[in-house]
Amino acid sequence: MAISQDASSLEYAAADLKSKEMVLQVVNKSGMALKHAGDMWRRDREIAEAAVRHTGAAIQFVAKEVVDAHPEIARTAAKRNLGAIQCIPEPLKSKLRNDPKIVAKAGRGLPPSAFWCHVGETLRKRVASAVSALRQHCGVSGTDEIKLTIHDEKSILQVAEELRERKEDQLNESITNLVVCTPLLTMFAGSSSCWDEEAGMTWNELPV
Repeated sequence: MAISQDASSLEYAAADLKSKEMVLQVVNKSGMALKHAGDMWRRDREIAEAAVRHTGAAIQFVAKEVVDAHPEIARTAAKRNLGAIQCIPEPLKSKLRNDPKIVAKAGRGLPPSAFWCHVGETLRKRVASAVSALRQHCGVSGTDEIKLTIHDEKSILQVAEELRERKEDQLNESITNLVVCTPLLTMFAGSSSCWDEEAGMTWNELPV
């Protein structure tokens, strides 16, 4: 049996299919079709993985026990769609919202308002602390100035190493935050996607 490519047909096809192979064909073409699949398929790990690989938001239709048992499915969903994090149960939800690698990968291209509303409070504070350390080290304050000091991951880690060499206890947390937040800092430095200059969103106005 051939599965239609038509999106409207795919959305409901899974509801009538009894074969796992056929359901897999459907969710591989439309992850959101999992919404109409039976409970048995929502509890199937392989089908869940296929659905979220196609569409991160499909995580909301995966059985909770599957997400709890296989957190990698939730991580895949979050990487595909930052907003999918909202559909993931706690405590995994908070963990993903505060994971800089997940947030940086999924957040590229999003406007500031859409990006920051999905970022955990702990990570936002760590980013603010990291930016503060960069400002202090580089002696800059403006958005454009600090972006010029960050070219890639290596340059941020170099700053952290220079701060570490000072051996000042109060710098320990800042150094840690610089290293942890490197994926986010390089994303900001390399792209203006998360900074809306016209709206006045700058490094000085991190939402913490």
